[in-house]
Amino acid sequence: MKLAFECEVGDVAAYIILRTGDLRDEKLHILLYFCQIWSLQWDQHRLFAAKIAASSEGPRIEGIRESVAKRLGRSSKLGASARDTVDRILNFYGNKSAERLTELVFAEKPFQAAWLSKSTGGGGEIGIKSIAAFANSRANGLARTGSSTVTR
Repeated sequence: MKLAFECEVGDVAAYIILRTGDLRDEKLHILLYFCQIWSLQWDQHRLFAAKIAASSEGPRIEGIRESVAKRLGRSSKLGASARDTVDRILNFYGNKSAERLTELVFAEKPFQAAWLSKSTGGGGEIGIKSIAAFANSRANGLARTGSSTVTR
């Protein structure tokens, strides 16, 4: 698995906002988190390089607000593979409430480990290697199918 990244996080966020019309902070961070997980699983590389941290509201993507403000018109920077990954995530998770998405994230091991680290004085970062290991451990239950759905 390559740890290189395909896009800037602001470009991915801009694409999500343009597709959904949703500017709610909590949901945007969670959708970006899911995009990163699935990109590691499906495409074998990170979608973006920004760090992800665990917070009481769920995952938080480093510098996202600043990036979005600068890049709203640059969602076209995403390549076909990145757009496909994001589209599939939006088709599967996009209609769920921020509260439901938060519940899903809180149940996942990478978030739990980062939160535990934070509560015991750690940095609270959800490391890319933790996310990649989680994605790989779920490989049998996760598939990129020909349809626009995510298979769990």
